[in-house]
Amino acid sequence: MQFELIRKFRYPQMTEGQGTAIAYARRFPTGTTKKRTLLFLTQRPYAEPIYLLNPLTGNTFGTITPENSQVISAIEWDGKYIRAVCGTNEAGTMKIIRPQNGHVLASISVPRADNSDNDGLGLAYDQSSGYL
Repeated sequence: MQFELIRKFRYPQMTEGQGTAIAYARRFPTGTTKKRTLLFLTQRPYAEPIYLLNPLTGNTFGTITPENSQVISAIEWDGKYIRAVCGTNEAGTMKIIRPQNGHVLASISVPRADNSDNDGLGLAYDQSSGYL
């Protein structure tokens, strides 16, 4: 399969960890409206804001800082909440985050994961050792 790079964006924050995470939201709540948004973060231990980017321009228009943020290795959008897979001290934890204020609604135990995604039917994530 061939891919064509159609646009480059500048990182809103340089990484201080091992990676980055990105998720696309077709209808993300921003104030009183919903719009297409890229949710982006780079690993920065204990201070990991999720940047909200315009998917056409790459411009940052907001941030969300999850409360009690640890190292986040993956994020995804399920249409209502941000789900963050945590690493390091909280490896094996997925947090459910309210997008309006970064409040963590729940934490669930999961096998340690490096990536996650939601296809509208269910949640999938992978580990370094393979897919679950």
